[in-house]
Amino acid sequence: MQYTGWPEPGELVVGKVDDIEDFGVFVELEEYESKRGLVHVSEVASGWIKNVRDHVTEGSTVVAKVLEIDEEAQQIDLSIKDVNEHQRKDKIQEWKNEQKADAWMTVAFGEDLSNERYRAIVTALIAEFETLYDAFEAAAIHGTEALDGLDLRDDDVDTVVETARENVSVPYVTVTGYVDLR
Repeated sequence: MQYTGWPEPGELVVGKVDDIEDFGVFVELEEYESKRGLVHVSEVASGWIKNVRDHVTEGSTVVAKVLEIDEEAQQIDLSIKDVNEHQRKDKIQEWKNEQKADAWMTVAFGEDLSNERYRAIVTALIAEFETLYDAFEAAAIHGTEALDGLDLRDDDVDTVVETARENVSVPYVTVTGYVDLR
């Protein structure tokens, strides 16, 4: 799913490197419609950088931190070096989960779902659960009760729950132990 609007400063974003220059790297933001950011050479990696291409390659997927946004100039300044490995892995997993959830929307409602209806359903789900994937996961675990009170039609709720139950792998753990009674 691609968001309209702008990312927030401090937000982690996923992007694809689409151009490398001596002064920095241009990144097409995967999560935002028609948004492109610049990672200045000083924000690519820690330390002195002789050649930017030693650190990134065109077409590679990166996680970057949003440093600054200038909407008038249509500029987004990004940093790759400010993202640690743990943050990078978490963000990539979150992004992959959202792509899955977006695909489930297509499975649930079909290709010819209007943009207005799609946005209405997704907006209602994200408002309650923060991510589309979390909404599908809750629907798989709790059924229609998870979606009670949302501004959705009953048939939309049933469709989301049915798709969730068919596609979401619900996380679970097994706890074992021993009790010594005396």
